[in-house]
Amino acid sequence: MLPILNCNPTVPKTITQDNINNVKIVNAFCNARQSFDAGEMEKYIADTFCLISEDGIKKRYDRAAAYQISDWEKEMHTEWRYEILGADRNVVTVLLKEYNDYYSLMGLGSGIQLLKYYLQNGKISQSVSKLFITESGTQTEAYHEFTKWLFHQPGLSEPGLVNTDGSLSFTGKSAPRMYYWLSKWNHLQRKE
Repeated sequence: MLPILNCNPTVPKTITQDNINNVKIVNAFCNARQSFDAGEMEKYIADTFCLISEDGIKKRYDRAAAYQISDWEKEMHTEWRYEILGADRNVVTVLLKEYNDYYSLMGLGSGIQLLKYYLQNGKISQSVSKLFITESGTQTEAYHEFTKWLFHQPGLSEPGLVNTDGSLSFTGKSAPRMYYWLSKWNHLQRKE
C-alpha cells in the first residue's frame, strides 16, 4: 500500500498567518477526499461550489454524484495523495495524485492533477484544474477504446454499468462489474 501524504512536510514560504485558515480548509477538504467522505467534503465547500476544467469549462458541483463517485472510488481501491504547494491570499494550490484499479487496468498508471482552490467567506468556492495527466496515454483515449470494445461484447447486458445514454455509471454498485470488464479488456490488451 502506498503511503498517504497529507501535506508538504516543509511548509511552503507562501503560507503565512494571513492565509493559514484557507490552507487548513483545503487540507481538511483533501483529507475528506482521501477518506471518500463526500459528506465531510461538503462542510468545506460553498453552496455555489463549481469545478472549472483546464479548458475553462465551468460545471456546478453535483453533490449527489459526489457520494456515488466516492463509493465508486472505494470499490476501485483508490488512493489519493496530495501536497499543498502554496497559498496566495484566497487561493491554495494543490498537487493531487490518484492511484486506483480503473487507471491501472486502463494502462494509464496514476492520475496527476494540479488544482487551484479559490476560497470565499471560509469556504471553497471554485476548484480550477490547471493540469490533468496520466502516467501513460490519456484517459479520454483509453475510455473510448475500452467502451468501444465493451459495447461490442456479444450479449452484453449490464444495466447497472451502462446508462441509458450509453455512458458508463461510476457508482459503488457499478464498480465490481466495471472491474470485471476492465480486467478482461486489460488482459486482451497485454496479449496484443
